[in-house]
Amino acid sequence: SKITVLVGQDRVRVQFATLHGPTSRHCWVRLIDGHREHPEAKDLRWVHEREALERLIAPPVNEVVLVSWHDRRFYEGLSSNFFAVRRVGTGRDPAFRNFELVSAPLDSVLLGTIMKLVLRICERDGIAVAYEPWLELEQWSGAFVTSTSRLVLPVERIVHGEHEQRVDGDNPLVDHLRQSVELMMVEQSVEV
Repeated sequence: SKITVLVGQDRVRVQFATLHGPTSRHCWVRLIDGHREHPEAKDLRWVHEREALERLIAPPVNEVVLVSWHDRRFYEGLSSNFFAVRRVGTGRDPAFRNFELVSAPLDSVLLGTIMKLVLRICERDGIAVAYEPWLELEQWSGAFVTSTSRLVLPVERIVHGEHEQRVDGDNPLVDHLRQSVELMMVEQSVEV
C-alpha cells in the first residue's frame, strides 16, 4: 500500500492507495518544461500542479520528467528521480565501469528512498556520479527512473515535443544498479 499524508495550514489529509509496480521491464518518459519551487518538500501546491502534468502520462509514457529548456537541464520526474548514463571508457571489466551516472544536483530534487540507495551503491562500487544534468540526449547511453513502486526502471525512449530519442534500455550500468537495488531490498526486508 501507498500512504500519503498531506499537511495543510488548517487540516491534515491521509490518502491510501494500492502500490502498483511497473507492467514492463522498460519505460518511456516525456520531457516537459518546468521545475518544483521547493523540491525538498511534497507540499499541497505541488500536488495540485502535478495533477495537470499527470494527464500527459499515457501509455507507452510512464513518467514526465521536468526540465528547463532555457538552461538545457533536467531535474526529476513527477513521482520519481531521473538519471542519465553516459560512457566514459571502453574495455573495462565489469562492463558497467565504462559508464558514469548523471544526476541533477541533490539540492534541486526531492531525494527519494531509491535514489539514496542508488547513490550508496555508486559509492560502494566506485561508480562516478556527475551532478551535471545537461540535456545532452545524444550523449546518453542509458537512463532510468527510480521510485518505491518502480525501484530502478530503465528508460528505452525519451519523448520531447514531437521528437523521440532511443536510449539503451539494457545499459550495463543501469542493469547493475537495478539488480543491486533489488538485492538490497530483499536483504533489508523483514518478514511480517
